[in-house]
Amino acid sequence: PPVGDRMWRKNRRDHGDGNFGVDLNRNWGVDWGGPNSTSTSTGSDLFIGSGPFSEPESAAVRDFILARPRLVAHIDVHSYGQLVLQSWGYTNAENPQQDLIDDVGTRMNQGIFGTHGELYENGWGGSLLYLASGVMPDWCHGDRSMLSYTIEVRDQGTTGFILPPEQIIPCAQEVF
Repeated sequence: PPVGDRMWRKNRRDHGDGNFGVDLNRNWGVDWGGPNSTSTSTGSDLFIGSGPFSEPESAAVRDFILARPRLVAHIDVHSYGQLVLQSWGYTNAENPQQDLIDDVGTRMNQGIFGTHGELYENGWGGSLLYLASGVMPDWCHGDRSMLSYTIEVRDQGTTGFILPPEQIIPCAQEVF
């Protein structure tokens, strides 16, 4: 990987072809290898790996969750967009728990807004952002029956991935 690339989004697996890394949020077992926002090219930022849970990092988190059957919820935190993305991420098909998922997502947005007045939007990944196959929230929801969300934190594109230092603590407070 390029030295000092602070925007690197993959792990550091050496593929032996001059390319490095697997996108750990495309390495999960629900719709792994699906067509949405993924790649089988080792040089892509969206490289899915050689199989679901092929990476030690995703396998370790999976095993942590499997060892704790009483877990009922999961939240991924990403940047940026000010969104609360609900399951499913890989399809626009209606979720059987849609009413509950919408209700919890709306309450999350209300809590975020009540902290510093920042408006986040909740909804399905395909309607608010894009479809993505093999993501952790879909595995948590689909395989483990957990409520599972991805929060895309500040901002909405003005500064993008480089959040100004004065916004870091307020962003953390509203998401927490």
